[in-house]
Amino acid sequence: MEISQVAVASEEQSSTAEEVSRNIDSINTVVSETASGIEQVAQAATDLNAMAEELRTLISQFSFSKEKGLAKYN
Repeated sequence: MEISQVAVASEEQSSTAEEVSRNIDSINTVVSETASGIEQVAQAATDLNAMAEELRTLISQFSFSKEKGLAKYN
């Protein structure tokens, strides 16, 4: 193998290593964004659960009459 071939192969290897590094950085960015999104969804689910519980409490203060179609606040 000539020195010029070794130099070309070395440059190709360096270029490939840089590309792999950029791809890994991109993957890390996507993973980080996904984790952030998951945290936001979890917080939204927690908030929604709290609102549903509050709504259940409020609704429990009413009694409903099917015959008259009326709701009465207790």
